[in-house]
Amino acid sequence: QQCYGTAAKTAFEKGIELMQKQLDTLKSSTNNNQNTQKEIKRLSLEISNAYVSIAELYMTDLCEEEQAQLECEKYLHLSIKSDTNNVESYATFGQFRHCQQRDQDAIKYFAISLQKLFGTQGNKDNEDNK
Repeated sequence: QQCYGTAAKTAFEKGIELMQKQLDTLKSSTNNNQNTQKEIKRLSLEISNAYVSIAELYMTDLCEEEQAQLECEKYLHLSIKSDTNNVESYATFGQFRHCQQRDQDAIKYFAISLQKLFGTQGNKDNEDNK
């Protein structure tokens, strides 16, 4: 991490903005081939990961900010919206809920993250065996 706190958040937001522009361009493209679909998937995951990073800032560097918990939750929801299969989104949501001492919710999010992780791995194993 090259910068911290608000500066890091600003950098992540700029990166999200740039990637979102690329993603929008690809989605509106008439060239809808396999490479385009792979790039859309990659960018969606990268945007999702950037939102997770901002959420993590609100659990660390920016935890004393007013509304830090609301902001953290907002960015975690944006992360999931960007890529519903991002394991890191659910794992971080579980960590956030654990920090809030909402352990039943934490367990739910950790379980989703494990299901997505092992579900994805299982599919890769099946494809490799074909």
